[in-house]
Amino acid sequence: MKRGRPAFTIVRPTLVYDAGGGQEVLMYLAYLKRFPVVPFIGAGGAKKRPVWAEDVVDGLLRVAGSDVALGKTYNLSGAESITMLEFSRLLLAHEGRDRPFLHLPVFLCRAVAALLALCMEKPPLTPSSIAGIVNDADLDPSRAVEELGYRPLAVRQGLPLHFGPNGAPCAPVAVPVGAPAASRLEGASQ
Repeated sequence: MKRGRPAFTIVRPTLVYDAGGGQEVLMYLAYLKRFPVVPFIGAGGAKKRPVWAEDVVDGLLRVAGSDVALGKTYNLSGAESITMLEFSRLLLAHEGRDRPFLHLPVFLCRAVAALLALCMEKPPLTPSSIAGIVNDADLDPSRAVEELGYRPLAVRQGLPLHFGPNGAPCAPVAVPVGAPAASRLEGASQ
């Protein structure tokens, strides 16, 4: 550490989910379940890397105990890149639901959001909610994997830990932090 400069590490988690939590994911799931035909912004090709909350905790503990991490930035994201449309279908499948999607042009959604902002204090469609659907959030965790031993789960492995039978949220489980993803899966299923 240089004299007078604080030691720091920047961590960037993306789209966090966990048993009974992950507010952004739960709000999005509620939206998906609300309609018999889901109004979907754009084609759904934006790439995301959802991450299980236990993996974020594991990554933070690895950063906290590492001199190697000082002055660096780590993406604490999931192991699997998935499109927003695939992720949406996967969420619904874990709920035991199937919905058709009606793809709406992004420009139309932006125009509607602008109009709603003029006449509503809290519009249901905003530029930031549109950006969350159409922009990539596919942060590569390889630096954390290589330098810290971070081993996140793929979203297809992690979602069953978030949702129980018929989509009911699972009770939070105690899993050993710092263990490889496969052993954490075993610990969570006990």
